[in-house]
Amino acid sequence: MTKKNPVLVLATLLSLTVVAAALLGFVAEPAGASEYARDGQSNYGNSNYGNSNYGRMRRLYNRFTGEHFYTTSTQEHDSLVKVGWTSEGEGWTAPASGSPVYRLYNPYVPGGDHHYTTSATERAACIAAGWRDEGTGWFSADTTGVPLYRLYNPYATTGTHHYTADASERDTLVRAGWRNEGIAWYGTK
Repeated sequence: MTKKNPVLVLATLLSLTVVAAALLGFVAEPAGASEYARDGQSNYGNSNYGNSNYGRMRRLYNRFTGEHFYTTSTQEHDSLVKVGWTSEGEGWTAPASGSPVYRLYNPYVPGGDHHYTTSATERAACIAAGWRDEGTGWFSADTTGVPLYRLYNPYATTGTHHYTADASERDTLVRAGWRNEGIAWYGTK
């Protein structure tokens, strides 16, 4: 009898749960993302969501898709909590200026998925692959700031990337089978 990789088994079960939840209509999309997908215009960063693109970065979690979502907008945060996302508090603080961190949305996976990057090349590749550009989400401090780590789950179909300022959380996810992709950007605290 062959031994099964527990991370792969868990990821497969999670993927099946996500698909079932999507088919039954239980997956709650982020408010700005679903509106963007319908009308082709990003609401992120405009006055409808009150974003300033800097300050407290709020972190939310969707238990149906496994996605973590990040926003400076209190209104966007609160609207997601109302539809079932779990608020995980403040993830870090973004500076008022610096290198842009681009926010992208993939409407083609169950429940949707967001991706964040400072790379203009990666942003262009995602857009070419069908991801929707939601503009600059926030800014990255210089390399003297607090590092935000980027991790990748090779077993997931949505919520594949995770970002954290917590090195202990990063190490725990790596032990669980996630790939450490290094520092994504920097916060101020």
